[in-house]
Amino acid sequence: MATANGGVPPYRWAVTAGSFPGGLVMGATGKVSGTPSATGNFLFTVQVADAVGGSASIGTSIAVSKHISVAAACPTRQPCSVEAGCVTACGVFGHASGGVAPFTYKVVAGALPTGMGLNGFSLTKAFPSPAKDWIFSVRVTDAIGATAQTTAKFHVFPHIAFTGALAANCSGGGTWGTGCTMQPALPYTLGTPGLALPPVKFSVISGPPLPKDVKFTAQNGTVTGIFPGQICPSTGYDAVVKLVLVDGSICSSGTYCSSAPATVTVHLLRC
Repeated sequence: MATANGGVPPYRWAVTAGSFPGGLVMGATGKVSGTPSATGNFLFTVQVADAVGGSASIGTSIAVSKHISVAAACPTRQPCSVEAGCVTACGVFGHASGGVAPFTYKVVAGALPTGMGLNGFSLTKAFPSPAKDWIFSVRVTDAIGATAQTTAKFHVFPHIAFTGALAANCSGGGTWGTGCTMQPALPYTLGTPGLALPPVKFSVISGPPLPKDVKFTAQNGTVTGIFPGQICPSTGYDAVVKLVLVDGSICSSGTYCSSAPATVTVHLLRC
C-alpha cells in the first residue's frame, strides 16, 4: 500500500502514466489488490492528491515473477533408483522454477540419507550402504516468502562387489592345448538389478602383457577366467592380473559404478 506525508488528508491515489501490471488495481486509498496476469518489470508513475488540491508524483516499479514451484525429478509414485556409492550425479530429486532469489531450502519431513548433504533440490556426497529406501520432504522459500516443496523417494540398491575370495590362480601349460582355468571362480553380487553380464575389466599388475584371447566372464554371480589352450609360451609365463567388475549404473558424472579389485595369479609352464 502507498503512503504519503504532509498536505491535508484525506489523500487520493492514482496511476497517471506508464505501465501498471495487468490484473492489479490501485485504489483511491493507495491499496494495491488483485492478481498479476503477466511477469516482468513494470514502470509507472503514481500521483497523490490531498484534500485542498495539492499533489505529488513519483516514478516507481513493480517486478512480477512466476510463483516458485518445484517438479519432482523421478517418475510419479516411483522412487529414484540408485546404487550405493553413487555420488552427487545421482542425487537430483527436484527442479525449481520461478520465485525471487535468494532461496533457502529446508528438510521438513523425514531425514536425508546418512552422511549426505543438501544443495537445493539435490543431494551431495555418496549414497550410503546398506541398501534401503529413503523418503524425505524439502521446502524452498524465496526472498519474498513464497514456498514450494517436494517429497523425494530414493531406493538404494547394493553396490556391485566381489563377495568371497579376492584372489584366484590359473596354472597350467607345459603341453600345447592345455592352457588353464581360473580357480576358484570369484563370487560377486550386483549392483544394477537384472544386469545379466557385467563387464570385467582386467589389467596386468606385474609380469608381461596378457596373451591374446584371454577371457574373464561375470555371469550368474561368479567370475570365471580362461587362458585358452592355444597359449603355449616358449619361456613360461607368470603374471598377476587385476579384475574389476563394471556395473550398469552411474556412480559419478560419466563414470559407471565398479567393484573393488580382485587378483588372479597366472603361471603357465613353457612348452
